[in-house]
Amino acid sequence: MSYPPSSWLRYLPAPMRARIEHRPNLQKALTNTGWLFGDKILRMGVGLFVGAWIARHLGPTDYGALGYALALVAIFQTAATLGLDNISIRDMSRPGSQPEVILGTLSRLRVGSAIIAGLCASITILLPESHESGRATALLLVCCLPFYAVDIIDLRFQSRLESRYTVLAKGTAFIVGAILKIFLLITGAPLTAFALAILFEVSIGGLALGYAYKLKRIDANWEWNRTLAVKMLAEGFPIFLAGIALTLYTHNLRRHHGFPHP
Repeated sequence: MSYPPSSWLRYLPAPMRARIEHRPNLQKALTNTGWLFGDKILRMGVGLFVGAWIARHLGPTDYGALGYALALVAIFQTAATLGLDNISIRDMSRPGSQPEVILGTLSRLRVGSAIIAGLCASITILLPESHESGRATALLLVCCLPFYAVDIIDLRFQSRLESRYTVLAKGTAFIVGAILKIFLLITGAPLTAFALAILFEVSIGGLALGYAYKLKRIDANWEWNRTLAVKMLAEGFPIFLAGIALTLYTHNLRRHHGFPHP
């Protein structure tokens, strides 16, 4: 299949343009990278500004409770991925792969793991030794876990070098969420309102991502494959453990150095 030249090619110097204009796959990869890079810059800039404002507004106690809730949810969110993200992208990118089977199998695994992670997170929050002042906030944010299961659609877009659909869907939700948080800051809202704003942003992002996938109509009906599920779980287990360790380390470092949470 041939693709039309990317519009940004005209802004490149002639020697560089000559090396790229007849390589459509490279153009797709560079375009995809550009979308991801722009998304990261936007989130870092806006997230730092809004996060610092929220920290100042809530104060040490409430912001600490929010940080505890976000860190706890991040740990269980990482666990719910089962270490299968990069494996799934790799498998769906291969010629002759069956994305319908991979997505169908992965969707059941991720929904099941999200439910188990949510139950485990809730039990952890309700333990007597847990952060008492952050319990209500943490329980609200645990409701984000089922929406993170929709991220398997992002994996499909990544395998096709079409991350712009994820960026547009989740980026729109991020901007709406940032505007909502600024409104809450101006009106002097309490901690619980910010937890609800985060839940709203995650849920809108998940729904928008699902709608983008529906519009694209990439794959036929998804199918479950038990043999593939066992193979994927076995292959993803080491990555799962590494992801948990990295998440714990990152949030511990963030807490000790006082960096604002996203």
